[in-house]
Amino acid sequence: MIYKVKQIWGFIFLLLISIIYLGIFLFGIAAKKNAVTEIYFADRITAAHKILIEKYNKLNEGKIKVVPIDFPNNDFNSNERKELLARSLRGRGDGIDLFAVDIIWVQRFAKWCEPLDKYFPIQERSKLLDYALESCYFNGELVAVPLNQVQGIMYYREDLLKQLKGGDKVIEKLENNITWEEFINLKQTLNYNKPYYVFPAADYEGLICSYMELLMSLEPNYFEIHGFNLNTPTAEKSLSLLVDLVNKNAISPEHVTTLTEVPSYKYSIENDFIFIRGWQSYDKDFLHSE
Repeated sequence: MIYKVKQIWGFIFLLLISIIYLGIFLFGIAAKKNAVTEIYFADRITAAHKILIEKYNKLNEGKIKVVPIDFPNNDFNSNERKELLARSLRGRGDGIDLFAVDIIWVQRFAKWCEPLDKYFPIQERSKLLDYALESCYFNGELVAVPLNQVQGIMYYREDLLKQLKGGDKVIEKLENNITWEEFINLKQTLNYNKPYYVFPAADYEGLICSYMELLMSLEPNYFEIHGFNLNTPTAEKSLSLLVDLVNKNAISPEHVTTLTEVPSYKYSIENDFIFIRGWQSYDKDFLHSE
C-alpha cells in the first residue's frame, strides 16, 4: 500500500514538472510571436532620418522597430566611420542590421551584404537613378540601394566680400560661373593678400573628393575615356592645381592639410575665411560642432 502511494505521488510530481516545462515552452513561443523585431540601422543620423524612422516605427508599432546608431560627422570623419563599420561587421555580432556607406564603399562591404534583388524587382529599380544604382551591384548582384545624394559646394561669406573693393562684382560672378583660374586670381581682383579658401585636405577620402572635382571639371568624361589611369596630362594638371592652392598661389593655408570636414568648417569661421568647400549639410554639421 505504501509503495502504491509513493508511486502515485511520484507520478503526480512528474506530471507537475511536465506541465511547468510545457507552460514555459508555450509561453516562450507566445512571447516570440509577440516580440517586436528590432532593426539596428547605422548611419550619420540627420533630422530627416529621425523623422522617417519615427514615422516607420509608428506605422509598424508592436511589430518592427528601427533603432538608429548614430555616427555624427562631428565625432567621426568618413574614414573613421568606415573602419568602425568594418570592425563591427567582422565581429559577426548582432549589433548592425542595416548600414549606410558612401557610394565608393559598396564593393568593400558587399561580402557582409544580403543580395537585395528579391526585395527590389526590376520595376522597383526602374524608379531609381541609373547612375546612382550602378555602384550598388557586386558580381552581378544588387547589394545596396541609393538612399541620398550629396555634392560638393563652394560656400562664400557675402558679408566679408561686400567689405572688399569689387566684392559686389565678385558675388555676381560667383552666382553665374567662375573658373579655377579666375578664382585664384581673386587675390588681385580683391587686392586681398591673405589666404581666403579652406578645403579639407587631411590624408583621407575628403581630399580625394576635392581632387576628383578638379579632374572632372577639366575633363567631365575622364573615366569613360581613360578608365582608372591617372598618368595623364589632365590628371597631373588637376593634382598640380590642388597642390598649388597651398604652395604656389597661397590662397589656402598649409593648415588645411590637417583638416577634415567639420574642423575645416570651424577653422574657416573662426579665422574669417571668405570661401569654404563643403557639403549641403555644412550648416547642420557646423551647428553640431559647437
